[in-house]
Amino acid sequence: PVGRPVAIQIYGEEFEELKNVSQTVEKHLKSIAGTRNIQNSFQENKPQISIKVDRTNAAKHGITAQEITMQVMAAFLGYEATEIMLGDELVDVRVINKEAHRKNFEDVLDTPIFSTAGIKIPLSQLARVEITKGIYSINRRNLRRSVTVGCDVKQGYTPQDIFASHRKLMESTPPPQGYILEYGGEEEERKRSFESMTRVMFLGLILIFFVLTAQFDSFKQPLVILFTVPLSIIGVVTGLLLTRLTFSFMAFVGVIALVGIVVNDGIVLIDFINQRRRHGIDLITAIFEAGPRRLRPVILTTATTIGGLLPITLNLGGGGSFWAPLGTSIIFGLLFATILTLVVVPSLYSIFERKAYKESLAKYKSEGI
Repeated sequence: PVGRPVAIQIYGEEFEELKNVSQTVEKHLKSIAGTRNIQNSFQENKPQISIKVDRTNAAKHGITAQEITMQVMAAFLGYEATEIMLGDELVDVRVINKEAHRKNFEDVLDTPIFSTAGIKIPLSQLARVEITKGIYSINRRNLRRSVTVGCDVKQGYTPQDIFASHRKLMESTPPPQGYILEYGGEEEERKRSFESMTRVMFLGLILIFFVLTAQFDSFKQPLVILFTVPLSIIGVVTGLLLTRLTFSFMAFVGVIALVGIVVNDGIVLIDFINQRRRHGIDLITAIFEAGPRRLRPVILTTATTIGGLLPITLNLGGGGSFWAPLGTSIIFGLLFATILTLVVVPSLYSIFERKAYKESLAKYKSEGI
């Protein structure tokens, strides 16, 4: 997610009031400990040309303010006169003043305005033209004009601390009626992103479940395999705590990547147990053989994945602060899932295949083992 840690949206209609409220919000932010790099999106330093039509004088020449506006726009922005075919492509023909006649302020004053009688009159005789300062942009959010005042947060402070202090200060200087303050920022964007990513993760789990159901021709065995996902979450939490990293957006991406990676170990074990049972081996023997026999491929798969992620996690190629949460999540999640999978998955398999387990156990007892 991209954005400032603290962002205060101000909604209203009148520019002058938006300016006043935004300056008040900015002033309060500056007085709060923990804020830095405060920015106000309401900027008035952009030079612009203001044209105020003398309606009385224009009416004497039979010209309306709208006609003057349209002719000035056509002179400096151009207008589409017609369309022509160039080969197989339809091309717009735009009519506009020569560049030499729209370079400076004097060119605006001398812009010819044509009356209904065809008389050419300079714009300076029909309107007061002057250079003023205007705002850089007019932003709208939810169809309403808005101004954003935002800042970064110093180490040791949180956006919630800043918001709480700012709300108290605004109680003494509330905005006029019809003007609304909305507190948000990076946390708000992160929340929306996390909600979207959570939906994607659960969709991925559902798709994996159906693929495994078709592969193993069973509803129970895919559930055993998917149990490796919560095991990996234990590793993710432990890894982030040990490395003192936050559960950021990239860490969440790592969790989603883990969903597709950690199930591989479970698939290897369950598939081997099923193969042994198809060859007439009882369940308990098949489970005991699965761990030692499948240990090497499971460990090698984990080792190669971790080896590929170490460079970005250890910042060997640059950008470590950005990629570290991703690499840490996958590495620790995969390590914990691999170790626990070798114990938990066979145990769960025996629980879900209770009937076969009891038959195997009875066989062992009858043989005195």
